[in-house]
Amino acid sequence: MPSTLSCKKCGKETRYDGSFGGAPCEYCGYKLPHIYVLLGLLPFLLYFSALGTIELIFAPPIPDELKILGGMAGLILLWYLYAQWSQRKT
Repeated sequence: MPSTLSCKKCGKETRYDGSFGGAPCEYCGYKLPHIYVLLGLLPFLLYFSALGTIELIFAPPIPDELKILGGMAGLILLWYLYAQWSQRKT
C-alpha cells in the first residue's frame, strides 16, 4: 500500500498510514479523504453478485475448473480497473 494517496475532495497527495479511511486531509481537512480504502470491497460485491446471477440464470455448460480460472482472472481485472479508476486525477 502506498504511503500517500490522493484526497477525493481536493486531489492533493495526503499521508496514508494504513488505517481504515486514513487520517484527515492535511490540506483541506476532509475527514475521509481516501475513497479507495473505504470502498475496497466494492469490486468483490459487484463481481460475485454478477457471477452468481450469470450462474443462476444461464448456467453455462463449462467445466467447473474453467469457471474458477476465468472467475479469478475476471476478479483480478475488475480489482485493477477499480484501483485505477479510484485513484484517477481529476
